[in-house]
This record gives sequence, structure tokens and C-alpha cells, in this order.
Amino acid sequence: MGEENTARLLERLQSRLRLDGRDTSELEDVLDYAMTLVTDYAGKDTPQGMIELAVLEVAADLWAKRDARGGILDSPFEGGAPTRLARDPLTAAYPILDRYRGIVFA
Repeated sequence: MGEENTARLLERLQSRLRLDGRDTSELEDVLDYAMTLVTDYAGKDTPQGMIELAVLEVAADLWAKRDARGGILDSPFEGGAPTRLARDPLTAAYPILDRYRGIVFA
């Protein structure tokens, strides 16, 4: 992905996470990591729009994991139950990308 595309994805991710106007250096690292994971997993025939959607999903999950030590996120509500987050960072991307991977033999 080019720099222009990365900047656009960063803006979309900031908006999605409601982080407008904040320092983005840590968010850029998360986005770079998500792009690496998704592009390594995606099939060669995957449309660019699906790759971008998967990148945003994975980046949002990775951002949430920053506050979830041991994979458990405390509830922000009084009396709320803690939530276990997925350990595999690509969990949100699998349903988006798998249809474009074709048959994979192990």
C-alpha cells in the first residue's frame, strides 16, 4: 500500500476509534502491524477494498488489546463483566479474506 493510501487508512482508523486530534505515532505503529498481518494473509486475488476493511478491523482490535493485559478487558460499566479478547489478531479478518484465498492444502 502506498503512503497516500496509508494516510487515508490512518484517518479512517482515527475516526473509527474516536481519536481525532490526538498523537498518532502509536496508532501508526498499530496500523503498520495490521497491514503487515493482513497483506501476508490475503490471497493475491483479494480486492483492495476488502484488504483495507480487514486492515481496519485488525487495527481496531489491536488498539483495544493495548488495555487488555492477559487478553481480558475490564468493563467500563459498574457491575459489568470483563470481556476476553481474541488472542489471534486476524480473527476479525478471516471472514473478510477467506473467500478470496481459494483452496489451501496443508
